[in-house]
Amino acid sequence: IQGTVATVTLLLWQLMYTLPRVDSLILAPMHDAGTSPLEAFWILSGIALANLLHSVTFFQTLKFFPGGATSAGVLKGLQAVMVFVASSVLLCGRWGGLEMCWSGSKFLSLIVVVGGIFLYATSTDLKKTKKDGFTSQSDGGYVNLRGVKPEDVTGVTMSV
Repeated sequence: IQGTVATVTLLLWQLMYTLPRVDSLILAPMHDAGTSPLEAFWILSGIALANLLHSVTFFQTLKFFPGGATSAGVLKGLQAVMVFVASSVLLCGRWGGLEMCWSGSKFLSLIVVVGGIFLYATSTDLKKTKKDGFTSQSDGGYVNLRGVKPEDVTGVTMSV
């Protein structure tokens, strides 16, 4: 429903506002920039494809990735940190001002986000193993404890 409402609203906007002003809003700026309608079509098609890919991967994450929306939020935090790092490497001193350069606050953000990601991953793993009836072993593996009597398991410390 939300997608339909958004599409209808955008379509109405385009028909009632943009279409009557197509020369001043679209064609004149395209001419000034030296862009042909075909080039504009390919640019907009690339943006639409990128948005489609983004939406598909987001909803795949929500549906299939453990943790759903929470995991998507964690990955969004990781994405923000990666943008900090990439913008500093690629843009600092070349484009924009000091906001493009690495700073102490960006480093602190990196530490908080990466620490949160590790904490989330660890707690998600522990929750999953307990939910599925597994307990961790000192060698990093897991043993399924459902239906297993303590006398059937040797060398495993069982705790409740």
